[in-house]
Amino acid sequence: MRMKLKRVISFLLALVMVAALLPVADIFAETAGLFEYNIDLVSNPAIGILRVEGWAYFGWDSEKSFEVHVYVGGPTGAVGVEGFPLAANLPRPDVNAAFNISGNHGFAADLPIAGKYGTQPVYFYAVYGDTVQQLGDPRMVYISPPDPPYGDQHWNLSEYDYCPDVSDGVYRIASAANTNYSLDVIAGQLDNNIDLQLFGNAPTDAQLFHLRRISYVDSHTGNGLLENRTVVSFMNIKSQRFVAANIFGTNVFQNELLPNNQTMQWIMHNNGDGSYSFESVASPGNYMTIDVASTEGRIENGTKIIFAPWENSVYQKFYLSAEYVNGDGRLSDLDGYMQYGQYRFRTFKADGAKDAYVLEVGGLSTAEGADAQIWTAGDNTLLQQIFDVQKDHEGWYTIRNINSGLYLVAAS
Repeated sequence: MRMKLKRVISFLLALVMVAALLPVADIFAETAGLFEYNIDLVSNPAIGILRVEGWAYFGWDSEKSFEVHVYVGGPTGAVGVEGFPLAANLPRPDVNAAFNISGNHGFAADLPIAGKYGTQPVYFYAVYGDTVQQLGDPRMVYISPPDPPYGDQHWNLSEYDYCPDVSDGVYRIASAANTNYSLDVIAGQLDNNIDLQLFGNAPTDAQLFHLRRISYVDSHTGNGLLENRTVVSFMNIKSQRFVAANIFGTNVFQNELLPNNQTMQWIMHNNGDGSYSFESVASPGNYMTIDVASTEGRIENGTKIIFAPWENSVYQKFYLSAEYVNGDGRLSDLDGYMQYGQYRFRTFKADGAKDAYVLEVGGLSTAEGADAQIWTAGDNTLLQQIFDVQKDHEGWYTIRNINSGLYLVAAS
């Protein structure tokens, strides 16, 4: 009997030793109060969807599951936020093995978001009984706006240019008359019915617009031909309002997205010189125009934006400066007005083809002295791969990482 018991004990000890030698996944964890957690993923994989993944457990009672509440657009209690309760009860054997705990503590969900576009903060809260604990700082994510519901529409308009060279993305819209001035929402206001103006280029989201293309075929044109058109909408990144033409006046202003509303649709013309013009679908023949008559012929801060009949005027032409284009920022050859912008820096192959790698700050580091490295390109939610480029009056550029807020420097 003693021999058998001894053999059993020896066998169990051997199992313990083997288990100790087995590799355990390297699980990163953060601490908030009495909670251990990690937010593994926050992304916008499709229009109207926010994907979140992670895990959390309560330190004093690690066997039990609880809820994690997710708020998009601001912290809990803020006006206009979208909130979602999630049960953190999915199996995460990797977490259990790493921290020697039991129970189910994972969460993963596709959240249906409806009214939050542009760069948004996403807050996470652990809710355990009466205990509510914010799980770290909010995660920032860029959320693409929805396709405006244009429906099956036909326009009886004359010939228009098709613009296949312009991709969906975030742009600065600079005046061809003076590229130091761009379209701007007055005082960066967030409300409906705020007019657009021209203002000196500045690193502000009030001067950035998400352009979304809607290409279609007009089946009944004046000459009976089938013609490709490029129709676009513009959403201001800061206000999340869409650029609209006031058909009861002449001003161009911002408003919330309205279904099948032609005032928010603009036909895009390629002028053949690098500039573009934008014709109102709601008022054919009238184009987005800088109203220099309001400033006695001068371009200056506060110059009004209106829509007016086409005159082939420089005040009706604009340059598009790419901030994000299909997930990739690109520097423009028109250096005169590219003073500010957010970009990703992609590597190229020897034959000139784009590679799959971009510059990033490694390990999501926010510490001074962290190395930059080349890594596989992700989407616009990977802020460690996005850099803010600014140009000073002497022509020098600074490059600041969006995630860390720190500048790239050359090692001495």
